[in-house]
Parts: sequence; structure tokens; C-alpha cells
Amino acid sequence: MASRLLVLALASLASAQQIGKTIPEQQPALTTWRCTKAGGCKSVNNTVTLEATARRILSVADPLEECKVGRAPCDDAATCGKACSLEGIDYASRGVWTKGDSLTLRQWDDSGRTVSPRIYLLGADGKTYENMSLLNMEFTFDVELAKLPCGMNGALYLSEMELDGGRALANGTNPAGATYGTGYCDAQCPKLDWINGQANTARRGVCCNEMDLWEANNAAQVYTPHPCRDERVYGCKTDIECGQPEGVCDQWGCSYNQYQANPNYYGPGKNFTVDSSRKITVVTQFHTDPATGKLNNVRRLFLQDGKLIANAAPSSGVADMSNAYCKATASWTEKRGGLAKMGDAVGRGMVLIFSLWNDVGGFMNWMDTGKNGPCNETEGNPDLIYQHTPDAQITFSAIKWGEINSTYTKPM
Repeated sequence: MASRLLVLALASLASAQQIGKTIPEQQPALTTWRCTKAGGCKSVNNTVTLEATARRILSVADPLEECKVGRAPCDDAATCGKACSLEGIDYASRGVWTKGDSLTLRQWDDSGRTVSPRIYLLGADGKTYENMSLLNMEFTFDVELAKLPCGMNGALYLSEMELDGGRALANGTNPAGATYGTGYCDAQCPKLDWINGQANTARRGVCCNEMDLWEANNAAQVYTPHPCRDERVYGCKTDIECGQPEGVCDQWGCSYNQYQANPNYYGPGKNFTVDSSRKITVVTQFHTDPATGKLNNVRRLFLQDGKLIANAAPSSGVADMSNAYCKATASWTEKRGGLAKMGDAVGRGMVLIFSLWNDVGGFMNWMDTGKNGPCNETEGNPDLIYQHTPDAQITFSAIKWGEINSTYTKPM
């Protein structure tokens, strides 16, 4: 476990974020499903919670005053926790709605304010994140993206966050924890104001394994493993130390985009094999090598109109995301341990995340432009997206996981 934590001095602070009393927290309910081949799918009552940094962080002494790391009353790491409280949220005001087993995210509210939500799935106790351990299992969901144009990214992914949101690392001084959406990390090693509920005054990166199950708009879609050499690293300093080219995490990932093989495979309309203007069922299976027990294939299937649709093989000619595919297309992934390393994280258990965002600097060109999609280089400009699609949104529903071939009914 020595590689598990390269911990900042933050982890031994005497204080961390308090639970606020100014704004009540009422997490939206979301029904999910656990499946077996013998027993079918059974419903489970979960809730979701909004990312901590999207919430108001207020002064304990003066609830009208915002807490900003590096500014009074949050001048330094030792005082921030006692001085600041993490508040509840009105989820609809942040573009989040649930109904039954359906979750809808919107990019802008009715006034045009960007809300761009990131949401985590909580377990039944509401105090820890749902532990998604999916090795030799499959994960299935329905998705609707008719109102998600070029330049948008509706994402569903796994991140190896602390299941309690970092509460235990703070030795009992981070009472907010997962309930209030603390503890985010991913393979991009973001430099956040807070790490596991504790002030990151040194502005260091927080890294962990990331498995992108779905990044998409109605023009393009991709799925990508981002393994890291270590389970979690709390404290990388520079971009090189954190990620590319030789750092902790594979920030580029072993990306799988069917547009490279067949531009008519995915898109809005009946002329595409998978019609993104209508609801799609997406299945992801995590297969292991029987001899080693290591992940060696992440298989993608789609269901639509009573048809089971396999992947379109990209330029490598490999029809699934296998070891062979990643070795042929992503040497940087292999340097971090490849699919086997990603599978170790999938087996330990990860946190399920839903998000919606656009790309102010790059217009999402990496996902839906050139060889990766039909969009031009400027239509992903967020200002243009808002002009044409102010109600940009995505809906995820029927979220199921369980034994392979248990979460969907094969067409006759």
C-alpha cells in the first residue's frame, strides 16, 4: 500500500471543511439496478450529490461571506477548515433533475448562467460513494443526446476517489465528506482549491485512475481508460510530474472512437448505424484473461430498435478495446501499465460520475473534429452553442450493473 498515498501535508491538518447550516442539503433520489443472470435486475434506491467545488463555501463566523482559499478567513491551510463551511445546494438551480431512474443535466440555467454540473452516485447510506467494482462485470445505461450538439461533452465515467470523500484521511476533521461531494481526483491531476475537504494552498495536483465509459455529444462519442502508475497521488507539483509525457497518470488515454473506422456509424438520423437523435442503450463489459485474471478487453455494445450493435473497428482493425488495440495505438497507456493497471482499479472499486461541460479553450476539437468527428473547428465555441442550443442537456437512465450478459435482453 506504499504507493497508495503520496500525501500532502494536507492529510495531517488539524481542521477541514465544516458542514454548513445556511443552505439545507436535500440530495436527489436516483433508482439504479443490480443484475444477475439467475435473478434478473433488482432496483436499488440511491442518491446523487453535487461536486463540492460547485457549492458555496461560506465563512462560519459570517455566513454572508464567501471562503476563498488564500484569502481571509481562509488565509492558510491550518485555518481554512475551522473558518469555512460547505453548504447544501438547490440541485435544480445547478442544472440537475432526477425522476425515478432518470438523471438529466443541463449546461445553462434559464438565465443563461453556466452551471455545468458534475454529480457523484452515493451508496445507500448517503455517507459514502457507491463502490463500483466492475471487473468481469458489465455496466449498462440508456442515454438521450438529441439536445447535445458539437462542442458539448456529456460524460459518464469512473474515478478512483476515496469512497468516503477523504473523510478518513482527515482523521475525523472532514465531516462533510462524500455526502457533500468532496474528494475529487482524476487522471488529469487537477489542481483544486480543496483536496479531500482540506485546503490546497500549495496548488498541487491530485491524481487517480480514471475510466471514461462515455464522453459524447450527438455527433461523436468515445470511451477511454486512463491508468496511473499509483492508485492515488495527492501532491504532484508540475504538469510533467503529474502526467505527460512520463508522469504519474496517462492523461491522453487509450481512446476508442468509431468515427475513425466508419463516419456513418454514429450520429443524428436514421442513416447512421447508431442514431444519436433517439435513446440509445450502451453496454460496457470488462473481460479478464482467464489465465492471469487481469483486464484484457473492454467491450462496447449498443442496443437500438431491437438490434444489438457491435463496435466499428477503428484503424487498428481491432473491434474491441483490447490489449492489442492499446499497444497499437497508445504507447503512453502501456507505459502506465495498460489495461491490466486500469483493471486493478476497476477491481478495487471506483466512483461513478456524471458530468456535462464544454471546452472554452479547445472547443472539444479533440473529441468531435477532424479524424474524430464531423464537427468543424469553431462550432464548439461555447458562445455559439448557447446561441443555437441554450437548453443543451443530456439524460442518463436505466443505470444497471452486474454479471456479464445480465443487464440487457438480447434481441431474438
